[in-house]
Amino acid sequence: MKYDCIIIGAGPAGVGAAIYLQRANRKICIIEKNVPGGKLNTISTIENYLGFESINGPDLALNLYKQMNKLNIELKNEEALSIEALPDKKIVKTNKGKYESDFVILATGRKIKKLHLKDEETLEGRGISYCAVCDGPLYKNKEVVVIGGGTSAVQEAIHLADFCKKVTIINKNNLFKVEHTILEKAEAKENINILYNAKIKEYKKEKDQLTHVVVTIDNKEKNIKVDGCFVFIGSEEQTKLLANLVTDEKGYILCDDRMQTSVDKIYACGDNIKKDVYQIVTAAAEGAVAALDILKRR
Repeated sequence: MKYDCIIIGAGPAGVGAAIYLQRANRKICIIEKNVPGGKLNTISTIENYLGFESINGPDLALNLYKQMNKLNIELKNEEALSIEALPDKKIVKTNKGKYESDFVILATGRKIKKLHLKDEETLEGRGISYCAVCDGPLYKNKEVVVIGGGTSAVQEAIHLADFCKKVTIINKNNLFKVEHTILEKAEAKENINILYNAKIKEYKKEKDQLTHVVVTIDNKEKNIKVDGCFVFIGSEEQTKLLANLVTDEKGYILCDDRMQTSVDKIYACGDNIKKDVYQIVTAAAEGAVAALDILKRR
């Protein structure tokens, strides 16, 4: 079957693009291997998205799904495996078939690296988070730990220190991979404590809520009481669908201000692109920008 545009990913970016294209009467479909909403389904509380004073992630994801249904946007519950970019068409191969399209929008998001410890998935949204900007305010006047030794970990710790009672950074190395000026800001915060050569060994919980983390420091165990744990150990590349797509050193897709990638008629938006701000509102906006540019070219 031939489409005007195939969108890979049904998070805010993908759905945002789909709404604009569908309302313009284009023949489109969304390919999503999991459930609509993407990462929204792992966020406990959202208080920074327009129109909602407070809403949990799964409810916002359900709203997206309902809007898709109302607009009759075709959704294929399949996993995209590869994209063949030909001069006259794009061929998207999934685990269930092949589909042709004039344009493709990559809204695959980013897969956060995890520690793969026991109870990690159970505690996501119940003490474990991967976004200080999103979830930090939930821990006002509480004690949290930040896991990581890079720029993101230190910057997020500084952000959390503005409203958390205590922030402990757990760095498995004896140095940080971060600019000295940023580290100085963290060290200047009286409520930031840094543990070097420390490694998370175990999460502890009560009634499916995180209560402690167990770390090892110089082969000795330390039990730390916490209300929240923020993990910043990097992201896994989500851009293997197309071999010649230009990315940065971390695997984020490089695109212009129209969301056009290095491959003509293939766009990218959301958390899989190189940018400064990773938020729901920016992902949705980028989806709209990509869709509107495609409409100009048709």
